[in-house]
Amino acid sequence: MRNGFPAIVVAILLATVAVAPAAELRVLTPGGALPGVKPIAAAFGKSSGTEVMVASGPPDAVRDKIRSGEPFDVVVQSTPAMAETAQAGALTPGSRTALARGGIGVVVRAGGPVPDVSTVEGFKRAMLAAPRVVYGNPAQANASGELIVRILASAGILDAVAPKVVRFTEIVLGNEMVARGEADIGLFNLTAIPYSVGVVLAGPVPQPLQLYTSYEAAVMAKSSVQGPALAFVKYLAGADARPAWVAAGFDAVPAP
Repeated sequence: MRNGFPAIVVAILLATVAVAPAAELRVLTPGGALPGVKPIAAAFGKSSGTEVMVASGPPDAVRDKIRSGEPFDVVVQSTPAMAETAQAGALTPGSRTALARGGIGVVVRAGGPVPDVSTVEGFKRAMLAAPRVVYGNPAQANASGELIVRILASAGILDAVAPKVVRFTEIVLGNEMVARGEADIGLFNLTAIPYSVGVVLAGPVPQPLQLYTSYEAAVMAKSSVQGPALAFVKYLAGADARPAWVAAGFDAVPAP
């Protein structure tokens, strides 16, 4: 199960943060990165004395908050979304830092049959056999739906699956649809699957079909606490944060 966070990982994080204290840091992240960002932010805050407040939402909501000028010190976004934010001049130059990446997983209802999706042929069989399939809206920029459409197209089954697709408004609801039997199989970010609602992971999308969302962090240009904000960004990407990313189901970027 990927949504737990081992106590030993928290202990490692708490023992290794060493930065100058600051009054407050405001962090904005998409929900897909939250399982990694949240525990790292908590450890950073407890050790440094800095109050770290983390806000999250769908990628479009994160983009809209940035565009509207809401005050944040650090932002975490997918690489394409961060490029848009940088182009708009909203980031402190030189602060963009690679963090981690997460793939797509296949979920089914807990207690029901679990298909073998460990191979491309197994994945295709499972998707074609399912009467109803749920995944995110591909029209939502920089979200998992875009990747899933590309995965299905690469597998050669996009047209066959398309008529069976049911939609959801946010990831918990999508997983609940699988748990309630309103969808037979779901495709979601591996790092954001709420297993407690009654779903199980059949497995990640197999290679070479798997695609990833890569996340970066950066300091907002209008932040009034540039030093502490940059320290937090560096910590998110540092070797001491790797156990947190891995425990949350991410592939962590090797620390320099």
